[in-house]
Amino acid sequence: PTFSKDINLDEQILHEFQTNEQVSVVIKYKEEPKEPTIIEALFTDEIEQAPVIEEFYSADISENQLEDLLRDDNVESIVLNGVAQIYLDDSSVIQNASTVNAKQYSSTNLTGTGYSVCVIDSGVNATHPALNGRVVAQHCYCSLNEGAVGTCCPDESAEDTDATDNNGHGTHVAGIIASNDTTYTGIAPGANIVMVKVTNSTGSAAYADITSAISWCNTNRDTYNIASISVSIGGGAYDEHCDVLFSTIGMTQAVNAAYANNISIVMSTGNDYSSANIGGPACISKVIAVSSTTKADAVSSFANRNSITDMMATGGTSAGSAACPTANYICSARYDTTGFIGYSGTSMATPQVAGAIALLQQYEEQVEGQPLTALQVNNTITQNGAIIDDSGGSGFSFFRLDVLASLLAIDNLQPAIIAPNITQNFYFYQNATITVNVTDVNLDTVLVEGNWTGTKVNYTMLTNGDQYNYTIHSDNFTAAQIFSWRIYANDSSNNLNTSDLFTNIANAGGPAITLYQPSNNSIESTSSVIFNFSADDELDIQFNCTLLIDNVYNQTNLSVLDSNVTEFTANFNDNTYTWNILCTDSFNNSVTSPTRTFTVDTLAPIFNYEYYTTTLELGDNQTYTTNIT
Repeated sequence: PTFSKDINLDEQILHEFQTNEQVSVVIKYKEEPKEPTIIEALFTDEIEQAPVIEEFYSADISENQLEDLLRDDNVESIVLNGVAQIYLDDSSVIQNASTVNAKQYSSTNLTGTGYSVCVIDSGVNATHPALNGRVVAQHCYCSLNEGAVGTCCPDESAEDTDATDNNGHGTHVAGIIASNDTTYTGIAPGANIVMVKVTNSTGSAAYADITSAISWCNTNRDTYNIASISVSIGGGAYDEHCDVLFSTIGMTQAVNAAYANNISIVMSTGNDYSSANIGGPACISKVIAVSSTTKADAVSSFANRNSITDMMATGGTSAGSAACPTANYICSARYDTTGFIGYSGTSMATPQVAGAIALLQQYEEQVEGQPLTALQVNNTITQNGAIIDDSGGSGFSFFRLDVLASLLAIDNLQPAIIAPNITQNFYFYQNATITVNVTDVNLDTVLVEGNWTGTKVNYTMLTNGDQYNYTIHSDNFTAAQIFSWRIYANDSSNNLNTSDLFTNIANAGGPAITLYQPSNNSIESTSSVIFNFSADDELDIQFNCTLLIDNVYNQTNLSVLDSNVTEFTANFNDNTYTWNILCTDSFNNSVTSPTRTFTVDTLAPIFNYEYYTTTLELGDNQTYTTNIT
């Protein structure tokens, strides 16, 4: 660059004027520019400028207008508005996205539901069946020419609220992220798409428009719950981070602002077959720079990668396109039909990472209650997965996207152990079943530890959805045996949870006896006393019961019916007695009822002696004395 009055001027602009009457530039002002006065407008060639982000404006200028800008003390820099190009040249299963999609929490699958990915690309066919209803917002920043009709937004302006695709690249990228087609399923098939169109029909985009698009995604983060930004557009060749260079057009600042707002920015490294350089703006340090592997986990021949490449994802094998299904390409939605087409490129790898981020944010926020920061996302997703050895190419190894591995890396939640229970009031001759509900997105093992065999042993529980059970066979019990048990639950991230220790008894068994009459401490006036009771048994419908008087067997009924009132009759002399009932079932389980007392009294009172005074004076008291038995 050259300098004029402390203005940083990109020399490439001067070269462009040798062949063009107008050149697209990005102007950075020291302060927001003001509208020119009438006098100023008379003596200057007024420039039509479009805001990019704060203090940055894009404009197509002539040489005379460049001279006006160089005389403006408020101008800090003027740089060429470079042109980027789209990187086009059953990964869901390969990268374990389908495994994660099947995981549930509170009956909700991890599919990205409730989250959006902001795609900056060529637009979208919002009515494609695989996306229909989930393209929740569209915008366009497209200042390049579209043939002879004007600039490249659908309404022929440089900014529009319509992002209709006229190239196909953007629809394909959107499908890789969020297609809910049962055959060609995206990484996050429940996620929404926010599309910002920045390219014309040939796939070219002004860097200033990409900057505006990143800023727009950031501004609308909360409105659409945007988890990530996917950019599969770029150009140039960089072997180190390029933050300073892209700060001259405001893009570094836009990336950093989105990153600070917990939006992860994912960009393609490019398809120039380079093992030393990657394309920009993927070279910005806060960006996740994504290169490509084949479906067989080899480095794609076209894939740019170097020391500042952050990771890889499956982008295919061959240049060009192919009908689906295909082994060498990534199949996704077409923009011009309701069908699907296969493409390869780092463009196809990048949206898979962006979609995976939506899944991670859904898990962390909805399951663990705390969204991930952009730093946590970047560190997690770039450092977990299959290792791709590129020592013979770039000299480095890279992690290939594995959504499940990333999910396990952020899983800090213990499995929830809910309502552990055991069969109530069981007898030692019965089986007893322990049940518990256990929930965890990455649940691995549920065990019950018990000592009913005499030593502590861990037993694997059987599952029916979230409910787990283990049945202890009666062979393990003796009458009135006391034993302890508890539940262990472990997930795939080795988060372990343990229930309380429970103690139970295997009841001795036998019928439960209810006494009716005589009531306790009753007085019976006849020598023949009737005894009524009933007995309930868990298993038998008939058993034997004995009447005991003063703890001595009196009589036995061998066919007492379960739950029926049974009667014994016995004769007694006058006296006080105790009685109870003993019942025995077919398992020889005997139960003795509580003891009651009764008294038999059949005799009338006897007057044994009478005496009273026979001579009385008027006013004397009369005394009678008698003995009664």
